[in-house]
Amino acid sequence: MDKKLAIEMVCLRAIALVFPNGPAGLRANRKSVAGRFGIVELQNGADLSLPTTDSDKVALSQNKAVKTASGATYAASDKVWSNVGRRGNSVVIRGVDAWEQNHWWWDDTRSAWLEYSIYLPKSFVKPGGENKAYPLVLAITHSGTSYDGTCAQTLTEQCIASIWSLPEEQERHECVIITPRYERTTMNDYWEHTADVENTYRLVEKLLSNTWNYGNPNLPDRANKVLKIDPGRVYCTGWSMGAMTSLWLMAKHAGTFAAGLIIAGQQRPEDVATLADQKLLIITGTEDGKATPWNEKCVPVWQQHGAKVTRPAEKLDPALIFPVERQQALTVQVDGYLGKGGNITFLTFQGVDHMGSARKFFYIKAAREWLSTNKAVIACRAS
Repeated sequence: MDKKLAIEMVCLRAIALVFPNGPAGLRANRKSVAGRFGIVELQNGADLSLPTTDSDKVALSQNKAVKTASGATYAASDKVWSNVGRRGNSVVIRGVDAWEQNHWWWDDTRSAWLEYSIYLPKSFVKPGGENKAYPLVLAITHSGTSYDGTCAQTLTEQCIASIWSLPEEQERHECVIITPRYERTTMNDYWEHTADVENTYRLVEKLLSNTWNYGNPNLPDRANKVLKIDPGRVYCTGWSMGAMTSLWLMAKHAGTFAAGLIIAGQQRPEDVATLADQKLLIITGTEDGKATPWNEKCVPVWQQHGAKVTRPAEKLDPALIFPVERQQALTVQVDGYLGKGGNITFLTFQGVDHMGSARKFFYIKAAREWLSTNKAVIACRAS
């Protein structure tokens, strides 16, 4: 296909780039490659936390003839292609499509089950990938993906789970990622919780047993492969309900997780004293009337139980998060606090409320980097 594509876009965002490609996907170097797909990249605002003006709804049509490199001509057409509707038209969602959705963990002895999605690293699906032990990230989403939610919604509603599977993230820190899909709120604001909290831990245990072999049987590159997890590199993260669940799991199953990235979640101080021996990075906003004050109450409890807590009085500037490619000043700040030697670091951003925290804080590269580079010392773990 020629480099210049005649495409008319019906949307409220400007076109950043149009180029041909072999596979249906973006290219990191944004270079044109001969292929059957025309890739249209839309312009995003620098602040990724702001909703797009078109709600990511796009319609396009070919308004001029397109001539291929081999000489074939495709005439202009009035047909409109759109990603709106039940399935859209072969829409590829970056960072999401590589996941395997609708997996099930189950325990027949308790008539218990849990639906989840899993991301398998690219090297795992290559020959010999089953011989490598991978880090595991448990990413727990919020209560809004419960009830009528789907596995797809846990991956597309915010970036809590899918940000870890982006190609550039996997290139730095390749890992397996799992995200549960709950049918109800697993933990409410009174810290009352359902059996799915413990079922989530049972899912982690299943993966740590190195017996997981449920890769898509229709894809020969992963069928019948047994997945191995490095027990010293198991991480927990989440937002809101997911952060509350992460804190609970780490407190009740000390020694399982090498570190936790907690975004806008809270627990009662008396329930999380065991976190004093663990590695936590907690991030909240000054306008979050639940997560910020409740974590403040936990700080002295953790200190009484031997934790070294880094809790700066300075409130960080959320304007330093975006654009993400220019986070140098923020990285210096965050790394500076993480480098003070505390096993628990508690940071708060000025002016950010609860709902804004997920749309901002998961984009902090220094926070993701910190989580991915921690390693636990495992004395012994039964299989």
